[in-house]
Amino acid sequence: MLSKLLNILTSIAGRDKASDEESRYLVNKLVTLIILNGVAIVLAFLTNYVLIKVAGVELYGSYIYIFNLLYLLMAISVPGTDTLLRKMNAVYNDSEKKAQLKGLLIYAVLIVVIASALAAGISGLIAKTSIVNETGISNWYLFAFISLLIISINQTGQASLHGLKRISAGFIPEKIIRPAVLSAIASLCLFYSHILSLKELVWLNTLAILVALLATAFFHLRAFSQSYTHIAPKFEISTWNRMAVSFFALNLLFIINSRLDIFLLGEYATNKEVGVYNIALRISEIVGYSLPY
Repeated sequence: MLSKLLNILTSIAGRDKASDEESRYLVNKLVTLIILNGVAIVLAFLTNYVLIKVAGVELYGSYIYIFNLLYLLMAISVPGTDTLLRKMNAVYNDSEKKAQLKGLLIYAVLIVVIASALAAGISGLIAKTSIVNETGISNWYLFAFISLLIISINQTGQASLHGLKRISAGFIPEKIIRPAVLSAIASLCLFYSHILSLKELVWLNTLAILVALLATAFFHLRAFSQSYTHIAPKFEISTWNRMAVSFFALNLLFIINSRLDIFLLGEYATNKEVGVYNIALRISEIVGYSLPY
């Protein structure tokens, strides 16, 4: 049935009918992604539930506000380079331009480092002072810079894998491994009746993001280290800059749309209300995923 649907879609798009081998490949990839997405949604809900149990709703709300702010600022720390990687990696990979592939990855990482420094400075200006003080982090700029850098390079690596048609490998670190690490450590704390402070919650999530980054690097290097090792990078800076600027505007709107609600709620509501709102969002994701379209 799915094969017939794919053939109909390819004919509508003006392409030749997909072969049986192509259809099986696409169906397998589609089913894999549907399963992974379902697992990720359930795992995200369970992770947030365990965090509430081990820290309490109020501290959980503060934790959600902090990392929602950092992910909101990822619109600045990843200024269109992730979409650029998804698009151009596919083009360069299909045309076997390995020098440009290597150059583009280096370009994207350098842009992310510079942009993360800028976004960290902005975070210090707009973050809710009471929550920042509550974390007990003495140097907020350094923490924000390190966190944004890890988050943004992880996003860059995942986008690179997507462009190179390693969709599952780009999905697993952030959506499966990170919440799994969080759940495992938080469950141990719950088992031993250890109540996490906000500072511990913040560093725990930072550790989980770092583990996800290492997994992304592993998937990337395992598949493409031979292609990159003995090739000098080639840069197309002007072309990449033009494309990244256009993608930046689209990414900015998307991230603002998906993150602004919790940021505003954190500014005008209590931390407890932020926590309740976020867990309600997680429940709605499960319900929405289980309903037929």
